[in-house]
Amino acid sequence: MVKKMGKKMTTHDIELTEDMAQTLYTYFSSYEKDGVVTLEINDMGLWLKNHRSNSRQFLGKARLPDAFNDTRTVH
Repeated sequence: MVKKMGKKMTTHDIELTEDMAQTLYTYFSSYEKDGVVTLEINDMGLWLKNHRSNSRQFLGKARLPDAFNDTRTVH
């Protein structure tokens, strides 16, 4: 008998550049709670959630939006 899962799992890719990973490593202890760092992702990029100040700090964005990669010249 196969049991059905009630909720469909959604996934999102998160991309880190080497400098973003280094920043996360450097500041891990400042942002961790119980040994875990919470990251938030939105259209602007990746954010470190600071549970102590209930704020977030920008970690970075690995790729520019497609609109910035357009090579056309506007006159």
